[in-house]
Amino acid sequence: MNDAGAARHALPAEVFADLARGEGGGRAIRLLRSAEHSRRVLLLWSVVEEARSRRHPAATVAVDGYAALADIQRRAPDAARTAVEAPSTGVWAQLTLHEFWRGSPTVRPERLATLAGSAAVLAGARRSVMMLAEDDGVTLPGVGRAVLPGARFGRATEVRRGGDHVEIVSDGIRVVVPGDPRAETENWQPLRRARLRDDIVVDDVDEYRFAADVELHPRLTGAELARWRGSVAAGWRLLAGDHPGMAEEVAECVTTVVPLSTRGAEVSSATAPAAFGAVALGFPRDAVTAAAILAHEVQHAKLAALMHLYDFTDGPPDRRYYAPWRDDPRPLPGLLHGAYAHLGVARFWRARRERADSRQAVFDAEVRFARWRDAALEVTRFLADGGMLTGLGGRLVGGMLSVLEEWEREPVPAGALARAREVAERHRTGWAERNAGGS
Repeated sequence: MNDAGAARHALPAEVFADLARGEGGGRAIRLLRSAEHSRRVLLLWSVVEEARSRRHPAATVAVDGYAALADIQRRAPDAARTAVEAPSTGVWAQLTLHEFWRGSPTVRPERLATLAGSAAVLAGARRSVMMLAEDDGVTLPGVGRAVLPGARFGRATEVRRGGDHVEIVSDGIRVVVPGDPRAETENWQPLRRARLRDDIVVDDVDEYRFAADVELHPRLTGAELARWRGSVAAGWRLLAGDHPGMAEEVAECVTTVVPLSTRGAEVSSATAPAAFGAVALGFPRDAVTAAAILAHEVQHAKLAALMHLYDFTDGPPDRRYYAPWRDDPRPLPGLLHGAYAHLGVARFWRARRERADSRQAVFDAEVRFARWRDAALEVTRFLADGGMLTGLGGRLVGGMLSVLEEWEREPVPAGALARAREVAERHRTGWAERNAGGS
């Protein structure tokens, strides 16, 4: 595939400065997405080269799949882009390279051909594509899964034009893809719409849909999907109505939402550096929680993309530190990630103080603003003074610090401030008891 931007991207100085303040807007996200696209293309090419140089049995499938994807890109660039930018593509490609380097016997470079299959489906199968089946089906990244009962692992599977429709055929089993690939049929499990925007989908079928150590929810039933959509969509509407700047970044960044299993009272959420474009979350209990999660996770996504471009930390790799938002000690890059994300969390609650609809909600927003402002400020000052940052890391942290110190001067009601400090101290005490000897 031809990508003129496959070399390292450099961000304009003013964009970097905006990102350092935890902002950036749509322009910054679009630039980061472009850089991530180039990174994906390089990862895919690296998979092909590893498979070829190591004489992997499936090398020919990977090479032919890459060529087919490049061909479709020339004819239908949007279809190819969707396949390449699917979060599961990044997860699979990165994992595959790591497995090659470790000498793993289970490495699967042949999945590259399914990217061409995805692009072929989205382009109306202007050309056929050969893939290999998984057990009882084949997954097309960013599009869906064809269920092929009885199809054997590794069997030749074809995406092709069949009259007025696209079909997937393996071992004599044929699945017709609906004219709208987001529609579901008995043997076609699409990535369904998330109902935030038409181009944001729910991925609950791809085994590579997320990389972090989280418990993924199996495919949602119709009732579960309706409930989950309602919770997340309510958060999106609140964000779009009350926090337009944050909503703009979410809209530009998030293409895929991955459901997590929710246990207990806390709603889990995550992003993964390899899965740019994806946010994973459980069932939010209300619109404010969902909105706060989206605002939080898009911060992680921004910094993860920045860390693919630049080195920010230069400290002892094995050293671990106290983080006011975690129960475990964190390495230096993780500490920076948490501070950057909680700068965004504090920004969300700072704005909610003016938009909350009850006295109790205002008090809660004041507490949360103070809690996360002070936590992010504590860690950012530690990073700024610790001598463990690169030059660019110093610029990034300096921008964060300038915002947090502005907010430190903003008054918070005494009761809310006392409550925030009580929660912070309780966390620190508990952390010290669990992690005796930590920094």
